[in-house]
Amino acid sequence: LQTESPTHIKYPQNTGEAESATAAIEVHGRLWRLMTGHHARPRHLNYFQRESYHFLARLLAMELTLEDSITYRREMARMDRTRELLVQHIRQTHDVPGALFGTDLTVMNLFSCTGGALYVNGTWHFTGKHPEEADLQELLTDVLLPNPQALFHTEALSKIYEKAWKYKEVASGLLSLRMAENKYLLLFRQEVVQTVTWGGDPNHKAYFD
Repeated sequence: LQTESPTHIKYPQNTGEAESATAAIEVHGRLWRLMTGHHARPRHLNYFQRESYHFLARLLAMELTLEDSITYRREMARMDRTRELLVQHIRQTHDVPGALFGTDLTVMNLFSCTGGALYVNGTWHFTGKHPEEADLQELLTDVLLPNPQALFHTEALSKIYEKAWKYKEVASGLLSLRMAENKYLLLFRQEVVQTVTWGGDPNHKAYFD
């Protein structure tokens, strides 16, 4: 048995509901969403109604898991084809910057990013939305060159590199790959600001032990 969370008790009070029933929807072993039903007046759900409610949640979770697996396989096939085309273009042209950034099919088609930069022997090449060249040069000198790992990534660059605050709107997320000496590929994701409206009191904070 599990008691109700104090935060959950506040939720129907703030929304004006007398009763609520909640079931967890898990996809790949992780909580995906909560399915919640409300009633304006107090109402008792018998055993069979509760079991039906949980069955519906499990059925929805199975459908979402199947759909997610199909989408994953399709995305992997698309990425494999994109990689083949990019490698083929590089071999044909012997022009890495042009192959990655200079055609309709770019490295951005391979990743869900909003911009990119390629550094080759002191020269920068760009695509999409990206920080200024001077800012990228500082990022390269301060963060990437001292890093012994060839692969570097972060979802919030400005939290670990203070100078990145000035361009976090275009480069909040960063994936950097050192391809060879003095050759770096940088991919950026712009900042995503989200406002969530919920049934709780926005002035009340929940604390957990």
